[in-house]
Amino acid sequence: MPTYDFSLIYRIPSNTTDPNVYLDPLYEIGCDDASIGMGLKGSISIDFMGESESASRAIKNAIEQTKQVIVQGELCYLAPDIVGVRELAGYM
Repeated sequence: MPTYDFSLIYRIPSNTTDPNVYLDPLYEIGCDDASIGMGLKGSISIDFMGESESASRAIKNAIEQTKQVIVQGELCYLAPDIVGVRELAGYM
């Protein structure tokens, strides 16, 4: 199976006083192999690298997992641009 490397960047609610509240829950739902960054205030970046049958399936799974924890967050960026907007439309 091919390996895909991509990042999901979420805008998190401004009333989130400590973005670290997302770390343990993300780990617990299976994002234990992801790198999580919170360098920019008001956002959280989750970097994934893993095997999947397709890029769209890998991204769909990552979005489904992360939205369980970052419920109030808005997915605002996917890098790199490895799938089209039409493919992502059904996951948002």
